[in-house]
Amino acid sequence: MEVSGRKGLGVKADDLIDKLIETMLAEVTSRHEAEPEESRRRAATVIAIGALRYFMLKYTRNSVIAFDFAEALSFEARQVRMFSMPPCARAIS
Repeated sequence: MEVSGRKGLGVKADDLIDKLIETMLAEVTSRHEAEPEESRRRAATVIAIGALRYFMLKYTRNSVIAFDFAEALSFEARQVRMFSMPPCARAIS
């Protein structure tokens, strides 16, 4: 996805969140195939929205943001993010 204010190209927040949830659902499913679909979807939603919020904390409101799906949704990228994962893991079980 390319976003450019000058070119008039943008991404709606809902579309971004939907894509993050879809990506995280695939990851949650690969790790917890035995869990019910509703439980996996709920966990994917919580993790995706939390990852987006955490990613956005690095920027001020006037910053140019280069959003990276892999970085935002990575379980291993930042040590701080790991503190938010146990509650999400408990949401699955």
